[in-house]
Amino acid sequence: MAASRDPESIDQEFCALGLEPLEPFHRASDLRVCRCVTCGTVRRVRLTNLRKGGVACRWCHGWETWLPWSEKARARAITWKSLGTPEESLSLLRALDLAPVTPVGDLYQPVGAVCLNCGETLVVVPERIKASRVRRGWYDCQRCAADHRRQVRADAPALFEAHGLRLLKSTVGEYVAQPAECLTCGSRRYVSYHELRAGTAPECWTCKTGIRVDEPHRVYLFHFVDLGVMKVGITHNRDDRRFDEHCFAGGALIGSTVVRDREAARLLEKVVRAIYAGWITDSVGPEDFPQGGWTETWRDDAPPLDLDALTSTLL
Repeated sequence: MAASRDPESIDQEFCALGLEPLEPFHRASDLRVCRCVTCGTVRRVRLTNLRKGGVACRWCHGWETWLPWSEKARARAITWKSLGTPEESLSLLRALDLAPVTPVGDLYQPVGAVCLNCGETLVVVPERIKASRVRRGWYDCQRCAADHRRQVRADAPALFEAHGLRLLKSTVGEYVAQPAECLTCGSRRYVSYHELRAGTAPECWTCKTGIRVDEPHRVYLFHFVDLGVMKVGITHNRDDRRFDEHCFAGGALIGSTVVRDREAARLLEKVVRAIYAGWITDSVGPEDFPQGGWTETWRDDAPPLDLDALTSTLL
């Protein structure tokens, strides 16, 4: 442990990862200005992040990652869709406050860019920005995204409390449904930070209708033909509201099964989503699901599921 606080040993840690320190070391959690000995770009990195296996140079890592990805993705895309134009690529970069520092081509050409907010240099592929338009933080500036995630974690308890909920554990993401307890009736449910900020979080069922989480619930499958996706979801056995909302939005009910309580329903839903993790798509978002639930979808070319058989096996 003593060596980890020795300035010379710490400098050796940076050098071993290909970084030349350009300023004195203060704390492991502080950003330290360094120069990558491979590409020469100036980086700001935390020793804590490096010790956890973090990327030393996002410029080098970006080209190593996205050049081979781009070649494969372009070869697949060229057979069935347009590759896009430099103008489209530039528009997507501007939307994320990124300024190109290397030539801009079609949507599949990696671009070296600088973040206009924090000065970070990175490599992005415009097509991936386009595919992730419904969620921030996936392919924009990693440093700004990390700052945003830290801010979400800090703000989450107060946000949940302002909406009548007690957050039961530290939030792990802006879009991840978190376990929370209703401050009025004490019932537990899962709500995401994003839903609360957007005002789309469902109301507490117990407070609104007297429906309890320990009563039977249903897990259902819907097919949205026009969107090309399947969806799994849960609802109380005495409440058809979600069925009606999805039908009104163009969905067709494929099947449903009744389980003992909401916790069992959530477990079954989680297993279904895990089964179809390989068919997850970015082609739909909140604008396609005004009734909510777009995060529980997958491509409809996936193999069919016998929901009853899975239920009997699991529960």
